[in-house]
Amino acid sequence: VVCRKIDDPEKMLKRCQAVAKDDHGFIIVLDDDDLKQLVEEAKVVFPATYEFPTLQRKFKELVF
Repeated sequence: VVCRKIDDPEKMLKRCQAVAKDDHGFIIVLDDDDLKQLVEEAKVVFPATYEFPTLQRKFKELVF
């Protein structure tokens, strides 16, 4: 999910974790700051490794 701003990131994370724990899939919410970070990663990291640390970090937050 992409949005401009997350008013309560902790609450949003808990909701996404609950969905994942109930085996209903994974929801990663990205805001403007996350998208800016992904663009920077695409410029530097992506061509060399095809990995996006921001997405990896957000996924780990869901499952751990």
